[in-house]
Amino acid sequence: MDNHVDFLPRFFHDSMLKTFDREEQIACPLPSQWLLSDAEREDVVRCCKSAMVLTARETDPATYMDESSLRVYALERGITVCLYGIDAEHQLPLECYIGYTVLKNGMPCSYGGAWVFGQHANFGINIHEAFRGGESSFLLAQLLRVYSQLFELKSIEVEPYQYGLDNPEGISSGAFWFYYRFGFRPVDKKLRTVAEQEFQRMRDNPGYRSSERTLRKFTASNMIRMKARTTITRVSDVSSRVVKMLRSRYRFDVANAEKEGLTQLSALVPGAEAIFTRYPHQAREFALWFLLLSQQDCGVAQKMTDLVRLKAEDQYEYQQKLRLFLVEYAVEDKKTNAALE
Repeated sequence: MDNHVDFLPRFFHDSMLKTFDREEQIACPLPSQWLLSDAEREDVVRCCKSAMVLTARETDPATYMDESSLRVYALERGITVCLYGIDAEHQLPLECYIGYTVLKNGMPCSYGGAWVFGQHANFGINIHEAFRGGESSFLLAQLLRVYSQLFELKSIEVEPYQYGLDNPEGISSGAFWFYYRFGFRPVDKKLRTVAEQEFQRMRDNPGYRSSERTLRKFTASNMIRMKARTTITRVSDVSSRVVKMLRSRYRFDVANAEKEGLTQLSALVPGAEAIFTRYPHQAREFALWFLLLSQQDCGVAQKMTDLVRLKAEDQYEYQQKLRLFLVEYAVEDKKTNAALE
């Protein structure tokens, strides 16, 4: 099967771009998204979905794609980043799993996604085998550029599988240093110190390579790229506090707590009940979050009701409104921030 998109820009190589300013690339302003005709949209959707089938892979955003959420960014050197979210029925309740397919000269070369919540995201990248060893660093820079700017991210986190946990190829390729050069650092403070020492050894001795044992040690911690001295709120910060509330105030009677939260929101916001009936999956989680805030405030209730609707209908606007909401109701992850001081 010939799986590609014809109408996107092409780039003809005379060399491979291996050395470049990573931060400069990530900060380079994004162009406007590519305006797609209906036929072009169908073509991109087909290509993204077929890329998973042809490589026997699967991601939820590709399987349960909300086709109206598709955004296409044509970037430099023939790279096009296609973003797409998940339909309302299969979404996560609070965070948005925004998947991507990267096209190189119209052909799929990479796939993955980010779990976005406010200004924090967990991120994963997979590069198709035929494209490994080429301009992988430039490709990652473009993905970080798109996600960081589109969602105004302050922190991006990767899990240990990406650089070796239960992934021998990640160890043998030294993938930890691939992320390290992009500013990702272990969340664990001790491992961060070890990584700094190892990186200095490599600078002092270009022939030095970290041992397999050291690289496996690094997989005991996530890695995070974040702006210094920043406050981040992750979905786990909200969920952990909700669990504590359910234990102390409701003895883990979740159904009763959800009912109480939805009743309070409906009483404060005209028309809220119809929204909650239409999107029950999202509404239940926001009802618990509303109880956690312990504020019988019409303004807060209206904002949360709007978030319930937007979560299902427009994940980009949802994230925009969520970022503003979290400015007022931020929960600082002191452990993560301390590890990066």
